[in-house]
Amino acid sequence: MTCQEKKIWLMRYKELDKEINRELDELTRLKAMCEKVTATYSDVPMRAPGKAASKEDVYVRMVDLMDKLNRKIDLFVDMRGEIERAIHTVDDPTLRLLLKLRYLDGKKWEQIAVELGYDYRWTLRLHGRALERLKTPLKATIAG
Repeated sequence: MTCQEKKIWLMRYKELDKEINRELDELTRLKAMCEKVTATYSDVPMRAPGKAASKEDVYVRMVDLMDKLNRKIDLFVDMRGEIERAIHTVDDPTLRLLLKLRYLDGKKWEQIAVELGYDYRWTLRLHGRALERLKTPLKATIAG
């Protein structure tokens, strides 16, 4: 696996984290919508296209979204473990820390440079070294 492929493999974690956070925001929005839905009292059922969703519709969407989120969170936990194991194959503690700060904590290069006490460009060079030493699982692919 090339260094570029390793970066892509490592960045899957951050992308999945973003996805989960977007869906958690959607779940919060649905919960708020459900709290705002009021009952309509009438003898005639009124469900015209374009009308607001009923409380039941919102609950069904919430349950579906929670199931989807639970599957993604399970994948997220598994992925984190896989990435942590790969990072621990790097023999240098500074390089391991750099990889954790970047790919698990999602920090920017400037933040990492300050935290490590290095120049920005030196931090990028160290990153290249870390990627070269990183051993990914044999079955690892870019797609996951």
